Amino acid sequence: MLGGGDVKLLTALAVALPPLGTCRLVVATAIAGGVLGVAYLLLSPRTSPILLLGRVAAIESWRIGRREPLPYGVAIAAGGAFVLLFPGSF
Repeated sequence: MLGGGDVKLLTALAVALPPLGTCRLVVATAIAGGVLGVAYLLLSPRTSPILLLGRVAAIESWRIGRREPLPYGVAIAAGGAFVLLFPGSF
């Protein structure tokens, strides 16, 4: 009833952290999601840097048109790993 696996993973990580750690988890997850998204787009074989914005718009338009969810499990796992491995980093 809580949602997809992404929400359950984020909840499990947040429960194991103190309040400040949860805030750091959210920030680290957002940064990891941005880095992973840009890396995915740049490493795609059909993408040149000039066409990057057009490709982002096309991908998001297709995903939104099909009402597909935004998969975020990898970013949550990366953010959680960062917060757990480096507890006093930021």
